[in-house]
Amino acid sequence: MTVTVQRWLSDELAAIGDGSILVAGEVDIDTPGGATDIYAIDRLADVNALDGRRYDLAIVRLEPDNSDWLGTSHALGRLQHMLADRVLAIMAQGASEEVRRNLLAQGFRLAESCADALVYGYSVTTYNEPRTWNSAEHWAHPDNFDKRRW
Repeated sequence: MTVTVQRWLSDELAAIGDGSILVAGEVDIDTPGGATDIYAIDRLADVNALDGRRYDLAIVRLEPDNSDWLGTSHALGRLQHMLADRVLAIMAQGASEEVRRNLLAQGFRLAESCADALVYGYSVTTYNEPRTWNSAEHWAHPDNFDKRRW
């Protein structure tokens, strides 16, 4: 059974609890967990005018054929790195492949394929997972410089 975006979002919002939420665009949200700190803006481009306050979750509605991807990319980057711990980007099922590729290039992952839309997610805590090979214990340790040569 495929769920709708609104149903999937209500489950996500229940997990947030009383955290702060930023909503950009036309997103219909229902807050069963009682999140009282909800800030809504009309367009994604309006995030550039926000102050440096940090939100627990940002929910963004993306346009299916986004002609100004550069501006969208800058706004999403600001959300990712300065304004929100988690970002959910919602777009229609018929969105162009270019928009999907651009979201993946910015570190978003497909979170859910709902009946009426696709939801891509970004979380600052899971974006850069630690890799065992990239540590001082394996190859970047100064004590190993004279021991192992290629």
